Amino acid sequence: MNQQGKTKEQLIEELRELHRRTAVLESCLAALNHDTGLPTGGPSPRETGAPGAQARMRGTTELAEANGLVKAETEERKQAETALGLSEETYRRLVENINDVIFSLDVQGRFTYISPVIERFAHYDVSEVIGQPFYRFVHPDDLDIVWEKFKQTLAGNLEAHEFRVFAKDGSLIHVRTSSRPLWEGSRLVGLTGVMADITERKKAEEALWESESNLRTLMDLMPDPLVVYDPQGCVTYVNDAFVKTYGWSQDELLGTRIDFVPPEEAEKTRAAWERTMRREPILFETRRFTKDRKLLDIEATTAVLLDQQGNHQASIVIHRDVTDRKRAEERLRKANAELESFSYSVSHDLRAPLRGIDGWSLALLEDCADQLDERGRKHLERVRSETQRMGKLIDDLLELSRVTRADMRREEADLSSLVRSIAARLKDAEPDRQVDFVIQPGLTVHGDARLLEILLGNLFDNAWKFTGKHASARIEFGRTETEGQTTYFVRDDGAGFDMAYARKLFGAFQRMHKTSEFPGTGVGLATVQRIVHRHDGRVWAEAEVEKGATFYFTL
Repeated sequence: MNQQGKTKEQLIEELRELHRRTAVLESCLAALNHDTGLPTGGPSPRETGAPGAQARMRGTTELAEANGLVKAETEERKQAETALGLSEETYRRLVENINDVIFSLDVQGRFTYISPVIERFAHYDVSEVIGQPFYRFVHPDDLDIVWEKFKQTLAGNLEAHEFRVFAKDGSLIHVRTSSRPLWEGSRLVGLTGVMADITERKKAEEALWESESNLRTLMDLMPDPLVVYDPQGCVTYVNDAFVKTYGWSQDELLGTRIDFVPPEEAEKTRAAWERTMRREPILFETRRFTKDRKLLDIEATTAVLLDQQGNHQASIVIHRDVTDRKRAEERLRKANAELESFSYSVSHDLRAPLRGIDGWSLALLEDCADQLDERGRKHLERVRSETQRMGKLIDDLLELSRVTRADMRREEADLSSLVRSIAARLKDAEPDRQVDFVIQPGLTVHGDARLLEILLGNLFDNAWKFTGKHASARIEFGRTETEGQTTYFVRDDGAGFDMAYARKLFGAFQRMHKTSEFPGTGVGLATVQRIVHRHDGRVWAEAEVEKGATFYFTL
């Protein structure tokens, strides 16, 4: 628009009207000059009083008025032409500076106009496009639909459409065009429109589609059932594992709310969803019905997907069917209970005769000592020693059984404090020994404190035992790093062992030394390994004969 708010079309129409009116006035002026016989300059002063002067005077006055009108119309026409020129310049600058291409086609589809933006848009010169049919530039695979859209636009269908065109260098450009019919009066002369480059958007859409396709492939390959809900709780996607596990087809599930929550699980499920809506990823155990109303035990993991504005877009739930595991755990619980009962019976039934053997051997030594020679007394003492060792072995086996089956009670455990208590017990038992304990302070872990005390007790009992033949000893407890993982150790400078036999260390009843050298049952390190494994860790040792041993473990 110009500064008076008139459009280009309005200015053109006004200019045409001014031309028409000027032509009429000029025609009238010529007619007046002919009728009066006067020159255009008007009568002389002397003629004003002659006969017929009044008539000529009237003609002169009318002629002057006509001349004035012609001048006014001419001036107005010049102003309109100036405004039209300004409007056209503004329009030209607008067309040449917008990023989109402005174009016009005739009814045969040939370009009659294209804005200079085409030079940076597709690297064509304007002259290379004008007069050319549009289909010369369209990708062959898109030509049929584009030609159909062209005919529809000429018929008045103004729907925008997308297709591909070739740039001058042969590269493809994705474009979106919006166009409308072009009329001259009542005659259809073609169409005019705007073409926008949407190549980057298309690339982003293709990348997004590829990413979503890869994600769907991964979700379909997951062995665990997965379901995606919209914010209203309706299913938008389920993977193959979900269909296989629960029995519903995808068509039965999509767009619906699944009715598979048992009434007794409703409150737990509601609480889980509330936490999920607070964007807390959670894992909880629950139960779900299959299509045929079979109950499954599952572990459910939930999470919320947000859009770029942080709004709730979808919820993902992954189910892990733990029905078989639960059944196995129940069978194991029952088996452990039976084993506990059996262990108690074995312990009681074995201990009674052992106590009898030990007691009667002691009575024989005390009451019949004068009837036994030295060899007889030694035999009885050996019988008592073996029965006591058997009792210790039973105790160790029962402890190994308990640490394998006992429920884990994880809590913050102060390892340094446990070690100080164990060291004090050992010193009290043999106060004459010269043993230096070095205990790193402040070492805490998250684990079962009762089991960890048994673990450390076995390691320190071994260190105390295998340093017993040295006049003085050093036993150390501390923490280090092994391949980036926190590792704890118990180190001594005692008898050590040959590393060639290290693989036998943690087997039950496996010993590195003779019983006559160092007493023991060979169960302590097996117990250590069981406890470490129950804490998802590992244990190993390094040693050298007569230079001590170091036992490492992770938790």
